[in-house]
Amino acid sequence: MEELSQKGRKPYILCLVASCSDSGKTTLIEKLIVRLRDKGYKIGALKHSAHQVEMDWAGKDSFRFTAAGANQVVVASDRTIGMFRTLREKVELKRVLILFEDVDIILIEGCKNSQYPQIEVHRQCMGVPPLYQGGATGIIAVASDEKLEMDCDVLDLNDAACIAAWIAERAERFFQLRSN
Repeated sequence: MEELSQKGRKPYILCLVASCSDSGKTTLIEKLIVRLRDKGYKIGALKHSAHQVEMDWAGKDSFRFTAAGANQVVVASDRTIGMFRTLREKVELKRVLILFEDVDIILIEGCKNSQYPQIEVHRQCMGVPPLYQGGATGIIAVASDEKLEMDCDVLDLNDAACIAAWIAERAERFFQLRSN
């Protein structure tokens, strides 16, 4: 397969959504990262949270810098970078996505109200109907552990290799991050 990463090319963006937590979104994304990386893609992952995110803890130097009033703290080594930023207002998803560099696909866990294409993760045991009820949503496929009759693609939730192939075959149709 031809190497996808090209200078100036914007990444494809795909959200994995569900009607409830503990549906397996994180597990599926982990498997997709491995499978898509094996196909030659560089993958970025974003976990969207509806709750306050705490990634630093008391006693660490970076925590102390934030507590002293720094609006932004970066922790860096020769192989990794971490950033903590305090914001005055809610941040739009597109502002977060511009932080990703040199990736072909960004997999987002959550963001079911975004404009980006979505694969719904649906488990029968959760006892709730699928979110997808026709073309009114951004859902382009449903990954499920049960047979469903829908007017979108239904993927086998337990076959990550098949889902990764489905994504790779359709990457050109996925929404590309715009520079504006």
